Amino acid sequence: MHFDNFTLDLDSTVISRYGQQEGARRGYNPHKPGRNSHHPLLAFVADCKMVANFWLRSGDAHTANNFEGFLQDTLNNLAGKTIGLLRADSGFCQTSILEYLEKQERPIPYIIAARLHAPIQRMLARHGEWFEVEDA
Repeated sequence: MHFDNFTLDLDSTVISRYGQQEGARRGYNPHKPGRNSHHPLLAFVADCKMVANFWLRSGDAHTANNFEGFLQDTLNNLAGKTIGLLRADSGFCQTSILEYLEKQERPIPYIIAARLHAPIQRMLARHGEWFEVEDA
């Protein structure tokens, strides 16, 4: 079966650690504040529900830390396959990431969630071209 042009989902999570595991650090941990943790970065091929890449990072790493290296490593793992769409949550909504995706030799189409802060609300309110997706 030939498989190409797929959807790649990026996410991160927090794994609480007990004891002295290598690389565990204190960082953002919503379940156990103040406890050491790891903050892995994951890539999934949504179309077939398979893990494309996984980096175990220390708990003090930001969600988007080393995004470019992780994405390049993921693309290398996928041996030249085409990403039809990259999806990610608001932790990846940074100008540097958006520019990186758009400036590739073959730009990667993406949907990245953004927090609905006041400046974004104002920008959306000024936008004049809306269309109905489905009947309400």
